[in-house]
Amino acid sequence: MKKEAPRVSKKPEEDVIEHLAGWLRSVRKQGYSLQKGVEELLQQGYDPKIVRKSARRSRHRSERVLPVLLLIVLVILGFLATWMTFVYQAECDTFACYQEAMRKCVDNIGYVNEEPEVFWGYDVLGRSGNLCRIRVTLLQAREGELGLSALSGQEMVCSYNYGIAAYPEKDIAKCQGELKESLQDLVIEKLHTHILENLGQIDQGLNG
Repeated sequence: MKKEAPRVSKKPEEDVIEHLAGWLRSVRKQGYSLQKGVEELLQQGYDPKIVRKSARRSRHRSERVLPVLLLIVLVILGFLATWMTFVYQAECDTFACYQEAMRKCVDNIGYVNEEPEVFWGYDVLGRSGNLCRIRVTLLQAREGELGLSALSGQEMVCSYNYGIAAYPEKDIAKCQGELKESLQDLVIEKLHTHILENLGQIDQGLNG
């Protein structure tokens, strides 16, 4: 090494660190590695702790900041990947778009089916074996004889064979969840009410 390492000094530690850091920078400009300069200082008897601090200070600011920036970028990319996988959801504007998504069982595709009496929300959850799973949410229902308004916000998950596109709520036998149970209870209640209201006519028919 052409540039001889400075001799051990009794200057204040901070001054020594700054001096050695400057020497290490000059050594690197000559083409020697930082490790080589550190070894030279240790051979001269400098405290290893001071040498380590000097080596850190000798690095250019960009060298010290780069690892931190890389870490930040990796964290951001990881967050974006997680968000795209578990949070982000594309929305279909037409039923034809949703049909294609359900047929291919594309994850995280949503659609709102606006029927005259009720708004249904469909979310494609992805495949489970040979089945495509769709979450159905009763988003909003108009007040009326159907009595669906009380079920707003309830959900059920429907499973259809891969490759099929349909209105999921039309066949609740393929579904599981709170909304399915509520719809079944509603049907039973309506049927019971209908029977009671027409009990006289039924009795007359039986007695002919």
